[in-house]
Amino acid sequence: MDMSTLFPNEDIVDEFLEECIQPMFPYGSIMSRSSGIVPGHVKNPPIREVDFSQSNKSYVGSKYFFNGSYKFLHYTTLKGLMGILDSRQLRLYNLKYMDDPHEVSHVIEALSQTSKSEYMADCKRDGFYCLSMVKPIVEKSEKSIDLWRKYGDDGRGVAIELEFQKRQAAHWYQYHLSPVYYGKKDLVELQKWWNGCNEFMLRKRLSLTNLERAFQIVKACHKRAIYQSEKEVRLIYSLRGSVHVSDYKIAEKKRNDNDIHFDVSGNGNPTDYHVLDLESDKWKKFKSLEGLNATKWDLKKLYPQVKIKRVIFGYRFPRKEAGDLCRFIRENLDRKVLFCDSPLRKHFSSDYKEEDLYGFKQSKIRKSTSPIKISETIHRNR
Repeated sequence: MDMSTLFPNEDIVDEFLEECIQPMFPYGSIMSRSSGIVPGHVKNPPIREVDFSQSNKSYVGSKYFFNGSYKFLHYTTLKGLMGILDSRQLRLYNLKYMDDPHEVSHVIEALSQTSKSEYMADCKRDGFYCLSMVKPIVEKSEKSIDLWRKYGDDGRGVAIELEFQKRQAAHWYQYHLSPVYYGKKDLVELQKWWNGCNEFMLRKRLSLTNLERAFQIVKACHKRAIYQSEKEVRLIYSLRGSVHVSDYKIAEKKRNDNDIHFDVSGNGNPTDYHVLDLESDKWKKFKSLEGLNATKWDLKKLYPQVKIKRVIFGYRFPRKEAGDLCRFIRENLDRKVLFCDSPLRKHFSSDYKEEDLYGFKQSKIRKSTSPIKISETIHRNR
C-alpha cells in the first residue's frame, strides 16, 4: 500500500521541507520520520520526529557553508605547534569550555528557546567541538595584532597555515566549516526562519518534537558583537550527529567517539577535545559493508583532509631560535612545511627582510651546507 495513502501527514512533512527548510538550506534533506508510540486503531498518527541529514551537504547554498579559499590560519604557542607536528593531529575543543560563556545559548535565547538553568545551557553547548581559524588576509593586511596577543603568545608564538581539500567539503559527515557571525543583526534571518517553521507547524497541526536539533550547527556559528574583531572561521565537529541526548557523560562520549580525549583548558578547568588527523588515513581502516555500494574513496571524503602548508613566526620570535626551530622541524617532524615571518615583525624589529615576510614570494632553496635560513623554501618530500 502507498505510504502516503496510509499516512497523509507524510505529505505535510514534505511540504514543510520544501516551504520552510529548503529556502534557508537548499540541500536540506530528511533521513527518516517517525510517528512515535500511538494507539493501534489510529490510522493517521501525527509525525512527531524528523531526522535531518547530518552531512555537510545540508548546509551547501546557505551562509553556513564556507565559500572561498580553504586556506586558514590558526594562532598558537610554540608548544602548541610542536604538539601538533609530533602527534600529527589537530585538537577541536569542547565549546562548553570556551572563553565566551554565552556560546550557543546566545542563539537559543534569540530563538526564544530560553534554557531553564545554567546547567541546561551547558548541556546545549556540550557535544560541539571547535577549531578556531581566520582567513590569511588578516596577516597579509597586518590586522592580526589582537590575534597574536590573545592566541600567539604576544608575538612569541606562531600562526599555522592549514589547507583543507575543498572539493570534498560537501561530503563531510559531522564536520562543518562556517564563518562566525556576530551580533543581533546576523541573527535576524535565522529568527525569521525559525518563526516560519513554528508558524507552519501551528497552521498545519504538525508537531516535530526534535526540530530544535535540526541544523543545530548554526548555534555554534553565532557570537555576541563584542567578539566581532576576531573574524573567526570555525571547523565544527558535532557529536550530536550520532548521539541524541540532552547531556553527554564522559563514558558515553568515548563509547561513541574514540577520538575524544581530556585536557585542562587555558583557565585551568578540565575539558575534553576531539582530534582530527592531519592528512587522515582513517578511511583505509574501514571495510565496505555487504550490500553497501561505497568505495574507500567514498569513505575518505567523510573526513576533512587537511595539511600544514606554512608556519609563520610571531613578530617577537627570536631570530636565532626561529632558525634552530626550522632545522629541527625539517629534520625530525615535517620536511614539507614552509616558514616565514609575520609582516608585523617590521614594526617590532630591525632585523627583518621583505622576502622573509608572509605574503611575499620566498627564495628558492640553495644547494649549500650552510645553516638553514628562515627564507629558504622546503620542497623535499618525506
